[in-house]
Amino acid sequence: MLAHAPVADRWIGNRRRGQGACVFAAAVIVSVSLSAAVRGQGGSLTPAAKELSPGDVARLIAELDHDEYRVRQEATRRLSRGGVSAIAPLAKAAAGENLETAFRALAALKELGCALDSETEEAAFGAIESLAAGESRTAERAKSVLVGMKIASQHRAKERLRELGATVVDRGDPEEYDGPILVGAGVGGGAVFMARGGVIVGPGSTTAYYPGTIEISEKFTGKAEDLRLLRRIDEARQIVLAGEQITDDWLAQLKGASAASVQRIELRRTKVTDAGLAHLAGFSSAAWIVVKHTPISDASVDTLAKFSNAQFIHLYGTKISAAGAAKLATALPNAEIDRRGGALLGVSGSRGEQPCVVSTVQPDSAAAKAGIREYDVVVSFDGKPIGDFTELTGAISEKVGGETVEMEIVRATASESPESAAKPMKVKVTLGSW
Repeated sequence: MLAHAPVADRWIGNRRRGQGACVFAAAVIVSVSLSAAVRGQGGSLTPAAKELSPGDVARLIAELDHDEYRVRQEATRRLSRGGVSAIAPLAKAAAGENLETAFRALAALKELGCALDSETEEAAFGAIESLAAGESRTAERAKSVLVGMKIASQHRAKERLRELGATVVDRGDPEEYDGPILVGAGVGGGAVFMARGGVIVGPGSTTAYYPGTIEISEKFTGKAEDLRLLRRIDEARQIVLAGEQITDDWLAQLKGASAASVQRIELRRTKVTDAGLAHLAGFSSAAWIVVKHTPISDASVDTLAKFSNAQFIHLYGTKISAAGAAKLATALPNAEIDRRGGALLGVSGSRGEQPCVVSTVQPDSAAAKAGIREYDVVVSFDGKPIGDFTELTGAISEKVGGETVEMEIVRATASESPESAAKPMKVKVTLGSW
């Protein structure tokens, strides 16, 4: 484009004489703007903004309509690096009647939306969103610019999160993804994943990294304000926040976020309180909410009740009481409310079927270490008779990780000693944690 700039400049030197010249000028500026979008998507960001004085901003905006192309280009370049102070005047100019000034102002705002600092980026986004929602002559172009900015910003946000130690799994095409997809929870512990060819049960400590997962864990080296990057990612399906560094201040960065695409959100071993959980109001469309070993109490029931689309709410190792869980179940009759003390046995089976037959045992789980096997029948747990897996889950839910309990099982398969087959046997189990 630069090679043709002198020709373009001569062509639009008398641009006020006809409408065609204005359209051509707009096309030139659009090309300038699009080049910035390409740089943004490639990971190259606009350099740190250098704040301009109000007088400098006003002078440079006036020069956006200068007769000389070189002057107009230099004014656009400087304004695109003018920082937050330039955004409001640029937005006003972009809504004006002079198309040359308006399109160049819009191009500068787009560059500012690629700034390294989040304050400038968010202010530029807000300005262009207002322009797109308005009735100025540049409204339609602002809508188009906004789409490109969101794509570029989302790309940069994901790359920045990766640099800070987050796990980010792009969605992509499901046909090209060979990993597990989270579909349910194993009774007595563990997540059930749908893999190609069947269902497998993963350890309770394992997150299913299906496409669209973002996990912020103890490996994350960023600060609370870095969570604001999540606001720019509109294709996340699962968000996991784990570790004691996750506090109310961290969740406050998500306040006001709209996350219609998020299907599952998990807090694991965090220090989030009832007040902090309220910041997740923007994720109320999620179908699966999991809170593990996080000190929320019955005061959070009203907040959780706002997740009107919830199908599963798992509360493991929280301070929510049985009465609080019952209140939540009444408020969300279509959701499965699973409240547990946080203990993990590490087996799965079928709900409602008698007797209580172990279908699978997770490797290295509490059950595996105690010698429990597949097809064992659980007769009792900590002295309580067990008739089915629902009763087993209820018994486990009252325990916390680290407790040792006695279980009575019947090994229905043939053993080394035929005369001992199908006889009850007692095992000691030290329960794990979610």
